[in-house]
Amino acid sequence: PKKWLTGEVLDAYMSLLQTRADKEMKKFKFFPTHFYQILQKQDNVVNMQLPYVKDEDILLWDKLFFPINQKGEHWVMVMVDVRKGELQFYDPLPRAEERGEVEMYTVQMFLFNLAAVRTQSSLDVGAWRKVGMDDIPTQPDQFNCGVYVVLYADLISQGVELSIREGQPLSIRPEELPYLRKKIVVD
Repeated sequence: PKKWLTGEVLDAYMSLLQTRADKEMKKFKFFPTHFYQILQKQDNVVNMQLPYVKDEDILLWDKLFFPINQKGEHWVMVMVDVRKGELQFYDPLPRAEERGEVEMYTVQMFLFNLAAVRTQSSLDVGAWRKVGMDDIPTQPDQFNCGVYVVLYADLISQGVELSIREGQPLSIRPEELPYLRKKIVVD
């Protein structure tokens, strides 16, 4: 109950969400946790023979989900809404100094380079809006960030509006975390 989720757990759940999206014929792509690390370290990921890049034109998907581990101690997520031309940063433990600019820029540059190589793409990825998501449910502790990232991806993929604004349903309640952790395991 008070352990961080590992990359293997997030990868397994992202794979589950990918399978679910494929069955529902939704154009969503859930990347594994190590993909962002590759983006950080490589100048030209586009020309690498990675299945995430070469198999399909990911610029034709509707939403792209990038779970990210910051410094080996905190899970966050960048979700790209290709149709809206927007990158959204989800941090379950928001900090004033951390707005996800580095993560969104890294993902944006990857997509920009990909669009430049794929001449059939007319997307102006460089002009896409970057948004730090502020009014989302946040973790009440130091160990549930992975749970929140998994749930963000799950709820967004189901079309649930993540918001703690007045009048909006709260989609992740801290008192439900023990149940939600068990649900992740069962799923």
